[in-house]
Amino acid sequence: MKQYLAFLIIILSYGCAEKQSTSKVSIFNSTLHKVTLAPYINGIVDSSKYKILQPNESFSVETNYQRGKTKIPVVFWNYFKNLDSLVVIWDETYHMTHMLSDTFYSSNNFIQFAENRNIGLSTSYVNSIKSESKHSIEWSVINTLTEQDYLDAKN
Repeated sequence: MKQYLAFLIIILSYGCAEKQSTSKVSIFNSTLHKVTLAPYINGIVDSSKYKILQPNESFSVETNYQRGKTKIPVVFWNYFKNLDSLVVIWDETYHMTHMLSDTFYSSNNFIQFAENRNIGLSTSYVNSIKSESKHSIEWSVINTLTEQDYLDAKN
């Protein structure tokens, strides 16, 4: 009986591996310019989230683990939580403010909350499968800062 029970446990454990999804969210600076991300809460820079990206450097915004194998990445956007805006500074000279709520506006160069290139919107990120197996999937969720973003801030 003990042998039968042990055999049954082994069989069940092979067939019941838990599925897991991983979503890795990042911002990639694809330009030749230094980029500074300056997040604001109530008009004050949140220094704990302040980040400098050198040319061709990525910043890992967050990594999320989810039970089950998801058909889309699961993202919580914790980096952007409670922020009213994120100022992207190019070469310490040109600024572009990304509004992270629809109630805050700026007199500077800015991208409204609902605009496609807004760094705080999920639609401005590209989702791709980095790896997949029978029981797991790893998503890559990337926002790429481009030369056009630099030119938009410059003008």
